[in-house]
Amino acid sequence: MLDHDDYRGARYFPALDGLRAVAVVLVAFALYASSRFNWLDEWVGVSVFFVLTGFLVTRLLLRPEPLKEFYARRFFRLVPLYLAILLGVAAFAYLRGEFQIREMPRLLMYYLTFNNEFAGADPLFGTSWIVGIEAKFYLVWPLAVVALGRFAPLALVPAVALVPFSGMAVSYVLLLLGSVVAFVLHYPRTFALVRPLTHPWAVVPVGLLCIGLSRWHLGVGIGASLLVICLVSSGPVHHVFSAFRFVGRRAYAMYLLLLPTHFVVVLVAPPLKQDSLVTVATVLVVSLCLADLVHRWVEKPVTAFGKRLLAKRQAPPTADHEPTQPSMAAAA
Repeated sequence: MLDHDDYRGARYFPALDGLRAVAVVLVAFALYASSRFNWLDEWVGVSVFFVLTGFLVTRLLLRPEPLKEFYARRFFRLVPLYLAILLGVAAFAYLRGEFQIREMPRLLMYYLTFNNEFAGADPLFGTSWIVGIEAKFYLVWPLAVVALGRFAPLALVPAVALVPFSGMAVSYVLLLLGSVVAFVLHYPRTFALVRPLTHPWAVVPVGLLCIGLSRWHLGVGIGASLLVICLVSSGPVHHVFSAFRFVGRRAYAMYLLLLPTHFVVVLVAPPLKQDSLVTVATVLVVSLCLADLVHRWVEKPVTAFGKRLLAKRQAPPTADHEPTQPSMAAAA
């Protein structure tokens, strides 16, 4: 089982990238093979995304990093990639002569202000509604954690209780569930309570529990929260999830590309309009290829630029910039 010091010392959990890959695959099955998997809806995969976001964001906030740097890193990691895909979708609609028909001017007002959840149905970029939810979480939650300090974990209980469990508000409950996991694992006493879940084979019964809870939105969130605890440790199942980290690192872009990819795939091969496993496989493969291009050409270069910019701001002044006048202490 995992020790608390080992958990606190870890900076990356590859199995969580694998879990993110599973989430995007579940969303694709819900969208394009729902007739075969009627028990599965889009919320299952999306719930996993929200719990992971809540956990990872809160874990970063519990590290000694200035808030400005946190926001800067998240900006360079997420916003340029999102805008690149949005630009591609808007350009596609424009080149097809459907910019006005698809109400892109109206939709862009929501998409560019990260109010995607209020945009309404959109066959090209409708799945981006979770970006609007997460953007508000990114904006408000770090400020709340810093302002509340040591009382932030205690504030989670009334926060979860007060959020109405209906409509879009469910998303914030799921994000806060992920935050609860981060706080529980951060402190030694609470870590000891859930440490048995870090046993290499604990993920098996937890996975079965997740399947049993898949028809209940809050149940999916609870199951995903338990899975996160299981996967921060190592073990055979951990290695299986880690094998999918290539997909997981591109899952954010893949998710945003699912709808436009399906639209293009159906244009090229109309029979794939019908729900089928072939449709799911085709959309996943094509969206992964496109996501990899965005990852290589946009995400990695911009993230690297952001890191260099932050490193330059953090660098101590060189000898050329040091004051030449003696200090007051030296003069004394």
